[in-house]
Amino acid sequence: MSVWTTNRHQSTADAAESLSYSPSGGRVKMWLLGAGMALVPIGYGVRCLQTGHATFFGSRGSHLNLDGSAAVALAVAYIAVGVFIHAHWFWGLHPKLEPLSPILKVLAVLVFLGGFGYTIYKNYCMTTTWLNHASQRTRPSRRSCNRTHSWAESLNVGVSCRFTRADTATILGALE
Repeated sequence: MSVWTTNRHQSTADAAESLSYSPSGGRVKMWLLGAGMALVPIGYGVRCLQTGHATFFGSRGSHLNLDGSAAVALAVAYIAVGVFIHAHWFWGLHPKLEPLSPILKVLAVLVFLGGFGYTIYKNYCMTTTWLNHASQRTRPSRRSCNRTHSWAESLNVGVSCRFTRADTATILGALE
């Protein structure tokens, strides 16, 4: 059974594939889902951009608090989710905008993958570098994670992100 539907015979891949087609419905669905529901991730992403702080909501009540460029990248990913929702249910149900809906959905997916991928890379790579060198009490090389940063900068990033290996497991578990 899929996470997205209660139909026992529909897999998650089938449910995700149905998002590539135009939805069915009328004006009520277009405005409730296409405008109302899309504003939730867009509004949260804009708030995260303003504050410079974002939260990755994990499974079973676990959350990952992010600051800095990782928070900005995650905020862009949240906005991309809202744009995808808007493109699918608003543009997909609008007679004149329906032909452009797939193009906007592809762009939203690409922006989401870039923002989310950068967030994972930045936090996982920086944290493992910081944890490895902190446990060995050595300085990280300038080539760690393809970044040029000093030992003090990597220490500050590791402390301010509050990111541990358990958080990495949470993220990877949520992606499965």
